[in-house]
Amino acid sequence: MQSLKNLLISFISVFAIGALSGYFSRMGTQGWYAELPQATLTPPAIWFRIVWSILYVLQALSFWLILRAEASALRTLCIKLFSGQLILQLAWCFCFFFLGQTGLGLMLMLALLWVVWNMLKSFAQVSQTAAYLNYPLFAWLAFATWLNISYVWINGAVI
Repeated sequence: MQSLKNLLISFISVFAIGALSGYFSRMGTQGWYAELPQATLTPPAIWFRIVWSILYVLQALSFWLILRAEASALRTLCIKLFSGQLILQLAWCFCFFFLGQTGLGLMLMLALLWVVWNMLKSFAQVSQTAAYLNYPLFAWLAFATWLNISYVWINGAVI
């Protein structure tokens, strides 16, 4: 029963952040963002929905594996890092898309990459599978960082 509860906690927490992030992203893509010159290799909008849906499922499953692990200081660190990266994901969507602050978005994205990198290292010590499930997230965030840098380069930083 505890495992089912942890699975629900994992999916609800990840998809709640995902829904809020999606809301902020839609507001920006329907506004100021649509007016900007696009960065090279910017994928079609539908790709973002598809990729993020897959990434959210992978994140929720990985978090569930961490929650199932025996309580320890390392597990607590993993939970904090995972929660921190979700908050940074939401903050990035809010700042970059909703507020149009591309420079601040870039700073948040760099912080997000750093937190996810440390999360991967910590997850690997608790569950290799949980870490592996987040490699696609790290790769996508690295690509998103490149896009963010491109938008700042092309359009200037807004902070």
